[in-house]
Amino acid sequence: MSTLKVDTILKRTGTGTITVGQSGDTISVPTGATLNISGSTSGITQGITNAEQWGLDSDQAISSANSDTLITGWSRRTNNGIGNIGTILSESSGTFSFSATGIYLCTYYAYFVRTNHLIQYAGSKWKFTINNSAYNDVGQQFTNMQDSSSVYGGTVSQALVDISDTTNCKIRPYVQCSDASAITVEGNNSKPVNYINFVRIGDT
Repeated sequence: MSTLKVDTILKRTGTGTITVGQSGDTISVPTGATLNISGSTSGITQGITNAEQWGLDSDQAISSANSDTLITGWSRRTNNGIGNIGTILSESSGTFSFSATGIYLCTYYAYFVRTNHLIQYAGSKWKFTINNSAYNDVGQQFTNMQDSSSVYGGTVSQALVDISDTTNCKIRPYVQCSDASAITVEGNNSKPVNYINFVRIGDT
């Protein structure tokens, strides 16, 4: 097997297509080598470039019936072997912002404890803005709660959003229940109870 050592491969004249190999060939990139495709490409994607988990640090009570309560107090999780790719998300008072454009899959794993017998349902939802002002529902999930004290319940709400503008596109997690002071949204800064996964799955 021959080895060709060069620093740059250019087309012989002008610009255009450069062909590597032919039909049926396998182009091999050895273990330990890096294929840098960060520039403009066609037919090659970088795969997932961002994946982050955020968790709710402490309990939050729901004080209003049949209305959306913004859930606040999140932190990015790195303990217990939790893996993250990149640092794109930031959070302020329940509002999540993005530092890179793209299509993101946002998944909110909500966990509730019932504090009185009057509640009939509880659920979680996502609200999204494209103008940093008006927020609209983009994903929600609800569950019935058993008529008993100290009952636990949970929902999983997903939203697939297009962050086309990092200044104006933002997302918020909410919880709603059927009776005021009927549930507590549980938080814990050492393990995932109420937590969110953000995964960038492609370009905008």
